[in-house]
Amino acid sequence: FPVTIPGSLNVSVVQTALKYGKKQAYMMVLGGVLPELLYGWLAVEGVHLFEQNPSLYAWIRWSCIVVFIGLGIYSFYTAGVLPALQQPKPQHSTTFGKGLLLSLFNPQLLPFWMVVVVSYQAYETLAIHSISQQASFVCGASIGAFLLNALYVTIAFKKRQWLFSYMSPKRFDQ
Repeated sequence: FPVTIPGSLNVSVVQTALKYGKKQAYMMVLGGVLPELLYGWLAVEGVHLFEQNPSLYAWIRWSCIVVFIGLGIYSFYTAGVLPALQQPKPQHSTTFGKGLLLSLFNPQLLPFWMVVVVSYQAYETLAIHSISQQASFVCGASIGAFLLNALYVTIAFKKRQWLFSYMSPKRFDQ
């Protein structure tokens, strides 16, 4: 079964939980889970789609690079302007949108789900054939992503003081 390292959404969810609290982090999780629906569906339907349209996959890969470079530059230059714990809380729509963009442009997400779908086809009990199986897979992927990120929020929030005892909040963003 494929294994991935924590992605940019996972790290941002932890960062948001530590800096701004649970509500903001959960808004980011909600935004971040929506692309799971899209990429889960694309994985189920998209193995053939990408074979027929290789330029679509190339466009997604290149747009990811541009978005992540932009987010990195923005984060680097805005980090440390105010002490981390004194920065104003972003609005819920801002964290929702950031979660949505981080997941939408995550270069690991689509290949991960495509590998899962292809590996499921090797087992008759896991093979995805019908529309109801497709819908179950997509919903299960999204619910699983939500629960994983909700666990990250819970752990980060519970361990907040302990983490900040080892890490300077002023350097946290960088």
